[in-house]
Amino acid sequence: MRLLVVLPVLPWPARRDGMAVRFLPVLQYLASRHIVDLVVIDDIPDAHAHANLPMLASITFLNSRSRAIPPMLRKLMTAIQGISPFGAPLGQMDYRDRRDMKRTLQERIAAGGYAAVLVSGAAWMMSGELGFPAGCRVIYDFVDSPTLHMRRGGWLRGIERGLRRLTEWKCARLERRIRRFAAACVYVSAPDAEAIGPLAGVPAPFVIPNGVIEDALTAGSPPAHPKPVVGFLGNMGYIPNIRAVRRLAQDVMPWIDKASPGAHLLVIGRDPTPEVQLLAGPRITVTGTVPDIWPYVRQVRVFVFPMLSGAGLQNKILEAMHAGVPVVTTPLSAQSLGAVPGEEVLVADSDEELGRLAARLLQDEALWRRLSEAGHQFISAHHSWSAIAPRYESVILGSAGAGGVGEAA
Repeated sequence: MRLLVVLPVLPWPARRDGMAVRFLPVLQYLASRHIVDLVVIDDIPDAHAHANLPMLASITFLNSRSRAIPPMLRKLMTAIQGISPFGAPLGQMDYRDRRDMKRTLQERIAAGGYAAVLVSGAAWMMSGELGFPAGCRVIYDFVDSPTLHMRRGGWLRGIERGLRRLTEWKCARLERRIRRFAAACVYVSAPDAEAIGPLAGVPAPFVIPNGVIEDALTAGSPPAHPKPVVGFLGNMGYIPNIRAVRRLAQDVMPWIDKASPGAHLLVIGRDPTPEVQLLAGPRITVTGTVPDIWPYVRQVRVFVFPMLSGAGLQNKILEAMHAGVPVVTTPLSAQSLGAVPGEEVLVADSDEELGRLAARLLQDEALWRRLSEAGHQFISAHHSWSAIAPRYESVILGSAGAGGVGEAA
């Protein structure tokens, strides 16, 4: 079959961002069985895109145009939309001119003979204005629920915090509109899929988690000379990660040090913000962007992810567990992960308890080995792309049943 995939970024290289982690393996699998065209919306055109992704039939970059709006007028328009029940949710407003882009995309879809169109990110496509042909199945992958993301928005400040409930309501309205339009919708975790509840007459969404990318398979054995190294892994420009690593450095590490003196914190992740870089010191290393994370991951004895906010499935936790490094995290992240607390992952809410569990893993070799093996086995069983990608294909083609949260997971 001929399939069209529309994404907001080119999913290359494999760890470019969360969209690449999710969609590169999906594209690789689909392209091995179907003719797949990729359209990338509003990303910087890459002349080497097709050389890096040769399995795709075509790669097209479409870009909208900036509107010349004076800064003060833009702020006024944003404020009006922010407080209006009819405006876009905060964080999803833009003032770009998409008329030419929409026209080109409409012509492409009409002439392409596509059996299905998979869309993620470009929520504006989920309406009738593009005129999807009869028989063309439209699938929308939310990845994370914007409603749940806003509901957990502990990072919000000022007017955004005051408008949180209104913005959450707007996000839910947007999700409902998309769910009613698309033939099928997909989320990365059950809490995300359940955030707005069931819709009368609308098929339940599918839950399809992320898998681990193949280079993670080379990791997994414990260090030859274990050292008391605590790790944090992730995109260090992402606000929930910034909040979590600050909590780890400032509030959790003192509790770890009480029980296991001399522990070192290793922060592994690209694009650290200045506030993350300022954490670096004699007992805290901030790697910044590195070409290969695994030499650093193998130095870590326990990963601690004291997440306070955010939605979706934490790829960093999947990779840490698959590498055989035990993980301590909060209920917020564990809920989406689905691992058994106490058996495959350790879960706590308070700074003291997070620190106590991490210190136990630094000191108790038997516990360390049990969690290391159980975590690795959990990821191998539930987060292998070889098992996930076929289920994704069945949702795209409409052969995955009538839907239902968890059915495709």
